[in-house]
This record gives sequence, structure tokens and C-alpha cells, in this order.
Amino acid sequence: MIRVRDVSFSYSNGSVLRSISFEVKKKEFFCIAGSNGAGKTTLIRLLSRVFKPTSGVIELNGKNIWYIPQKEFAKRVSVVSQNPSFDFVRVREFVVLGRIPHFGRFQIFESKEDKGKVERALELCGLKNLENNYMTQISGGERQLVFIARALATEPEVLLLDEPLSNLDICHQEKILKLLVRLREEIGLTIVAVLHDLNVASEFADCLMLLGRGVIIKSGKPEDVIRVEYVSEAYSLKNPTIYKNPISSKPFLCICKTNHRS
Repeated sequence: MIRVRDVSFSYSNGSVLRSISFEVKKKEFFCIAGSNGAGKTTLIRLLSRVFKPTSGVIELNGKNIWYIPQKEFAKRVSVVSQNPSFDFVRVREFVVLGRIPHFGRFQIFESKEDKGKVERALELCGLKNLENNYMTQISGGERQLVFIARALATEPEVLLLDEPLSNLDICHQEKILKLLVRLREEIGLTIVAVLHDLNVASEFADCLMLLGRGVIIKSGKPEDVIRVEYVSEAYSLKNPTIYKNPISSKPFLCICKTNHRS
């Protein structure tokens, strides 16, 4: 579905990503993790065409994403970014924005088909009872679900999420994670998400990529990535404690008093 080949990116003050290469399979839940400043958000912006690589190529189904017309790309790839602007609009009005890539040249209002897609997105995210509320009247967790609903209204092939669980309580984290799993299983969505919590990534990711200082430290199944040597390098930890979750048998990173930064 997505292929990244030798991609590098630099800001004016220096390099952020250096010769990154990886692949995301269709219907995969692909997670990106790493310490602050590792280049995670920059990578999401490259995948969503906010930034253009300094060098290298990013492909969607074998085609350079920069050769795909903007409107077509917007239909195929939806993004849930950190802290998107929502101002004073109602939930339903905000979700309708996800249909704009499908609007005709002179279309101003949503069509019957658009309304049906918006209804479906609201239902999938459990937001029907909030559709007439203003965005400023709902909780942070509910807003995150609205952001996802807007992305789903586009009917994308790929959903990119930048820290979708940030500042959410465990209840809303669970809702969003279970929703993402359901979307992958029921409608075949390919999901690429930046997650800070390695234990969440361990449980939900099909593939986990660990970034550090602009390069890939390790990529693969969570049990192959969440290991002492790789976690130590990525987060500058001395001897992190990693157990096996007794319920799922997935790796579980434990932070305790004996763990400290070098």
C-alpha cells in the first residue's frame, strides 16, 4: 500500500530524517514510535504531502504520491493531525468537511450521497447523539472521535493519525483503539499511527517502527521491536524492564525506580 524509499528530510536548521525506508501493507495497523524529536510527526507530514522529501520517494500503490492529483490523493488518504482547528462549528458540520474532496466543481451543498456517508461516519464513531453540539461543547476524547469521523467521511484507503491518544483518559483511548481495529477489519482501512505508548502499540500494532534521531532503529512485529537493546537506544534508557503481558503474552515495558535516563 505504502512504500517509502530512502527518504530524507531537512529543515533549515538541520536534518530530521535520514534515508528512511519501509513498507506498509494493505489493511495493516502500522505504528510509529520514538522519543520526542525523533521525527515521527515529520514523517506523517511527509506521508500526507504537507512536506516534500529532500530526497527519496514515497509511493502509494506503486505511484509517487507527488504525481497523484491533489483531489484524488485527498480521497485516498485522510489525516487526523494534532490539534486541528475547529472554531465554532457543530459536530455534523465538521464531519461534512470530509466530503469536500468528493464535491463537484460547482457544488456548494452536500448531496444525498454525501449525507449518507456523513451519517455512516457519525454512526461508526458513536457520535449521532452529539451531531448538533458545537465542537467547543464536547470533551477532548469526543473531539478526537469527531476528527476521525471527518476523516472517515472521505472514504479513504489510508488513515494517518498523529498521536490520536494524546491527553485522553483511558476510557476514550480504549474507544479509539477499538474503533481503529474495527475499521481495519470491517472496511479494510490501512492505518498508520504515531503512538507514544509502547505498551499500547505492543497490543494493537501489526507492525511497529521505532525511530531515533532521524533513523529507523528497528521495525517489525512488536515482540521483535520492544526489546531492551532497541528501547534503550530509542529512549536513552539504561536497562529498561520488559515483561511479558500475562494475558496477551505481548511485551510490556515497565517504568520503575531502577530505570533512569543516561
